[in-house]
Amino acid sequence: MGDDSVTSADWASLEQTLGGTVRRTGAVAAGVYLLSPGEPVLGLTALCGLPTRTVAPWWRVAVSAAGPLSEAVREDRLVWVGRQEDMARLYPNAAAGLPYQFAMAFAPLHGTRRWGPWR
Repeated sequence: MGDDSVTSADWASLEQTLGGTVRRTGAVAAGVYLLSPGEPVLGLTALCGLPTRTVAPWWRVAVSAAGPLSEAVREDRLVWVGRQEDMARLYPNAAAGLPYQFAMAFAPLHGTRRWGPWR
């Protein structure tokens, strides 16, 4: 992501933490997005449980986009989509690429260390 202060050990730690969270919660998959430097775009930084090509349409997501990920970031709150029908009703454009039954949660992460330009 162009952040020289982030080491390969940091990335490995992020991937291990994400994988552990997926296993502990019984989730199928998870991802972490970071705000890209110099532009209002979220970039997929870590992924667990899905092939990379599956999420290719959502590799980069504008913060201004209509969708649950962007809404969670803009409004700094958890966005829960309990089923595919909810996704179609609330976010029809995003739902068009997801014709499966699922539940999803989108949440901004806060901690002691800020990644990317949100330091």
